[in-house]
Amino acid sequence: MAQVTPRAGVGLGGVDYFLIAPDPASAAPGWVVYLRNGKGSYSADLAGAHVKAFTATPRPVTTPSVPQTTPAAPTTVPTPTNPATTPSRGQVQRQLDCIRRAGGDSAKVAACLRAK
Repeated sequence: MAQVTPRAGVGLGGVDYFLIAPDPASAAPGWVVYLRNGKGSYSADLAGAHVKAFTATPRPVTTPSVPQTTPAAPTTVPTPTNPATTPSRGQVQRQLDCIRRAGGDSAKVAACLRAK
């Protein structure tokens, strides 16, 4: 990070995550640091030398040639029949607010969905 910080302008607080990965050119093990907020990513060897900006090369995705079928969408939405298990409008709004505040954190979103 001592070499990445001057280049990217962010310290450890700007790191999204680190990953140990082989160098695409040499297959030698190294690390990659992915920065938050579009600040880029950088790679280096395991000793932290040879730091360089890193752009992941997308690998071609192969999909089997199996025909896909899409189920038909229902024409009507079923109405809940048990008022004891149907959430109130306020409960739904609280859940939506909680999910919005969770900011994409899956653990927090799961907690929102468990809350009554």
